[in-house]
Amino acid sequence: MMKKMRTGNDGFTLIEVILSIAILALISVPLIKYFTDSLGYSVKTQEKQSATLAAQEAIEFLKSQEVLMKWQGAKDGTGATVMHYNITDPIKQQFGVDLDQRIEQFDAAHPSPGYDRNSGKGLLTYDYSVTPAGWTKGFDLRVSLETDTGATEIARPIVYGIDDTTNVVAAEYNEEEDVVMKFMARNAAAIIQQGGGYIVGMTPEPSATSGPMYTIDPGSATATPAVTTTPAPYAGVVEQSEEDIRKNLRRTIHVELDQKEEILPGGTQKFYTVRVYYEYSCINITSILPSEPDIIFTDDIINTNVKELEGFYLMFNKVHPTEDIIKIHWIGTGGVNPPEGDYPEFRFICQDLSLPTASETSGAATPVPSTSATPAATTGASPLPGTVQSYVPTLYLENFTGWNWQPEIRTNIETMNLDNSSQIANKTLVLKELTESGNPVRVFKITVDVYRKGERGTGDPIVEMITSKTE
Repeated sequence: MMKKMRTGNDGFTLIEVILSIAILALISVPLIKYFTDSLGYSVKTQEKQSATLAAQEAIEFLKSQEVLMKWQGAKDGTGATVMHYNITDPIKQQFGVDLDQRIEQFDAAHPSPGYDRNSGKGLLTYDYSVTPAGWTKGFDLRVSLETDTGATEIARPIVYGIDDTTNVVAAEYNEEEDVVMKFMARNAAAIIQQGGGYIVGMTPEPSATSGPMYTIDPGSATATPAVTTTPAPYAGVVEQSEEDIRKNLRRTIHVELDQKEEILPGGTQKFYTVRVYYEYSCINITSILPSEPDIIFTDDIINTNVKELEGFYLMFNKVHPTEDIIKIHWIGTGGVNPPEGDYPEFRFICQDLSLPTASETSGAATPVPSTSATPAATTGASPLPGTVQSYVPTLYLENFTGWNWQPEIRTNIETMNLDNSSQIANKTLVLKELTESGNPVRVFKITVDVYRKGERGTGDPIVEMITSKTE
């Protein structure tokens, strides 16, 4: 009898087919959910990126304005002209406000309880909508301008009688506000990146080895998988408010002096060079290590040459009550030193000496770690709740060792420290009123909240950015 040969083409049994389908279903369900969640996460990341950029553009526009609010006239319900403080026409146009809108119509569209139009104090809130490039859905924005300072209540000191041929004046304006805004942007970018996204032009784009879990090209709707670990430099960073950043802010004012020689047809001429710039640092912006704070150097406050330097005036604002530092560096290019007894006189003037800051009136029990390159001579204890702490900046000299340096140092700061090195251990400060009241200014707190279209005021914003502006 012949045996039937098996060809191996019998196919699958019904049981095998059922088992295969069951296994495929078990594998497919989590995979489908995985990719669905990833796409949703990528869309949310893109939404937050676009909202952050919209908030930054609003803040940059407001800070670029010479003034936010001015004394101007508007018609009331009877047609009479009423003078009051209100936002300027360029800002009205940005917010879509009718320039000829009557006061009652304006108040109805922009309710601002507690705002006093006669003094300019209180809170003004404006709403408008934008659709950033690359984001089709659009956002609703709410911009709040808040001040508790009337237009005539603060007067920054100014100095009169300065001879600009022999005196150099370095004056601070909005450097601190600009730095706080930059730290806020860095911190927001770090939060976004550690959460899995990035902001074009602000944070490093993801790579195969260091990128976040999922990224998305702003011009595409397709999620691109990357590595599954969060980049180490951003792990554990927490979001900081404007108040947090100001509390953690430290500053060193660098004053670089030099005397150079210029060879002229009639002989050699010596002249001074003066450069002033600020160094700001803040902890936990993009790193959780206090020993690795973020640092921002400002542009030069002044960089000039002068044939005869008889007096140098430094006018600055307070940042941290006990840890502000002023460093005077003598460069000494080519070993050139000033002649004996020919040193310039120094005037250190605090422009807001009488104004308490948040860090001066808070009663935090735990002091914030210092991030200054050189610790202040005395840091003191944390102030008691409700008390005002004296402003105690410290003056340091560098590269003056061995000199018989006898300049006159005058200041309006009663508690200014000299560092305890041998360079200036025997020097004294002369306390003197060096200023008169200048033009009045006011300080605004600017808040920008970005909501999804149609959700303004119904819940938490997608992004909130806070800064300040002095005018």
